[in-house]
Amino acid sequence: MVRTADPTHAHGNQKSGDMADSPEQSIDPSRMAYDDWIAFYFDRPIHFGSSDAFGDDEFLLEPADPIQLVRHLTKLCGNLRPVIKHHGWGRAGQGLWRILFDAAYMWSDEPFEPHCFWSPVVPQPLREACIQSMYSVYDSVVQHIHPDIVMPNIFFMWWDIVANPFCESQGQWSRAVFCPVDPDARRTHDLILDVLERILNLGEQRCEEAALHGLGHLCHPEGARIVQQYLDQCRDDLTKEGIQWVETCRDGTVM
Repeated sequence: MVRTADPTHAHGNQKSGDMADSPEQSIDPSRMAYDDWIAFYFDRPIHFGSSDAFGDDEFLLEPADPIQLVRHLTKLCGNLRPVIKHHGWGRAGQGLWRILFDAAYMWSDEPFEPHCFWSPVVPQPLREACIQSMYSVYDSVVQHIHPDIVMPNIFFMWWDIVANPFCESQGQWSRAVFCPVDPDARRTHDLILDVLERILNLGEQRCEEAALHGLGHLCHPEGARIVQQYLDQCRDDLTKEGIQWVETCRDGTVM
């Protein structure tokens, strides 16, 4: 039950200043058709740190069409199995790391701005459909991963990457529980909670760990209740270390 996130996957080496110095090398994935977008992210040699696989490419900090990127991500989440079958677990893992970070953070070193996925340009129904589609990643893929296969760490970290920038987009920089003021943001907050609870209820260990981890980062008022309910039901099946880790998810202190 205890997991250690791999920090080498969590931050890219590219700096916004480097991009500004080489505008002629900028790449805007939002201009790509879906099949080209898939090839761009997944047709790469495997590197230990996923950012290394993209070291020779420069990205625009602000995509021209964030709506297109959210559509691509939604389609990918619902059709991830054939991508993994074609590209393999290693390439799929490193490609997903970069896709999610580009969607959430756009690799900016500046104070948080609502890039891409969280941009007000993206219609709320489209954003909600994308979040809903992320359930399929766990229902159709993660819970069916053979125990002998080392699961790419992105599936454990997925909801950390989604939840943290969402909270930051609402001005929530601490890990305290909060309720967004904006009605659309409240619906988004509730929707992420609902999807995480559904993933938790799949009953597969790696799905449970990913969902618990995400609940620990979401800062939702109902998150602690859901995690405590899981702990009450599963305590006898957990190690001492596992119990302590679940408690950090409940208390919002999980890393």
